[in-house]
Amino acid sequence: MNSTIKKNKFISILGILAILFTLNLGSAFAAEPLTDISGHWAKEQIQSFVDSGYVQGYPNGTFKPDNDITRAEFMTIANKAFGFTEKAEINYTDVNAGSWYADTVAIAKAAGYINGYPNGTMKPDAPITREEAAVIVAKIDALTSNETAANTFTDGADLAAWSKGSIGACADAKIFTGYPNGSFQAANLIERGESVVALSKALAYKNAPVAVTATVTNITTGGFQLNLTPAVDGLTQSAVTLTHVDNNVTVSAITTTTTGAAYTVTADLEEGQTYKLNLAKDGYNFGTDVTFTVLTAQQIADQAAADAVTAKISALPNTADLTLENKDAVNEAKTAFDALTDPQKALISAETQTKLNDAIAKIGTLQTPATTETTETGSQQ
Repeated sequence: MNSTIKKNKFISILGILAILFTLNLGSAFAAEPLTDISGHWAKEQIQSFVDSGYVQGYPNGTFKPDNDITRAEFMTIANKAFGFTEKAEINYTDVNAGSWYADTVAIAKAAGYINGYPNGTMKPDAPITREEAAVIVAKIDALTSNETAANTFTDGADLAAWSKGSIGACADAKIFTGYPNGSFQAANLIERGESVVALSKALAYKNAPVAVTATVTNITTGGFQLNLTPAVDGLTQSAVTLTHVDNNVTVSAITTTTTGAAYTVTADLEEGQTYKLNLAKDGYNFGTDVTFTVLTAQQIADQAAADAVTAKISALPNTADLTLENKDAVNEAKTAFDALTDPQKALISAETQTKLNDAIAKIGTLQTPATTETTETGSQQ
């Protein structure tokens, strides 16, 4: 009995040592520098992807950047680089449940960038072509089909319809480029180094900051509306910084009802004070800070009065189209403008005031009858 226990303990210890040895061996391989990428045109991207854990070299310390890469291997790198982990159910006839790439294919399908062939196969062991890689990248980065850009290649007219738009989109995004002779060579097998460079550019494109225009409207002492073009989903309180006289103002709430295009920002603001708004969110570039002033009650009233008069003037026909039938409308607009205070008049744009003055002058001209000249003629002798 004791000998059996000792034997089992010995086996367990051996098992643990074997696992530790395997882990250390893997670490040793990962730490070894790649021996065959020095001087290679894709060295920087390859080393970056290896360091990030997106791709691995071979146990002998090589990467073999000029070797072909299979469809399953390309999917493996793509899944790791873009952080895809969700799996979908798959039933491809050539992907066995116990194969090393079964999970890879399931993740790729869930990510939506590959579906397989009409005959129910995936061909995971087949080498991937440049056009197949371009279609995958275009789907991952949600690029817009661009056949026009594909026609810039010398062999653009020969590109297959199913891949042409994706090739053009990738070329326009500067993810894929052609050969020195100006061709794309869609059917060529893509190499390991080329694959890493393409996926590196695709990852950089997807993570590139998106320029967003931010404006502030509906400003009150209780907050304001933040308008974003294009829309930015998921903006939270931590993304909004309000500053007044170099002191941050607490944003108590931020909500959106227009799918990220407009947010209601709640904050305790003071009348007559100017604030600076700064936005920060990964993947977006909001440009310069936005400044706005909280109007006083009098300023709000002045603006409302000016807006009402501006609306009256804007409703008038263009000067060339005015007739005497518009006389009353022009007079009403003039009376409303004259009733404004000087601060209120200053809120009406120069363009709008010019339109009113031109309308008044035109009505005056229409009311003045034309002068008829009479010429006396002497009697005939």
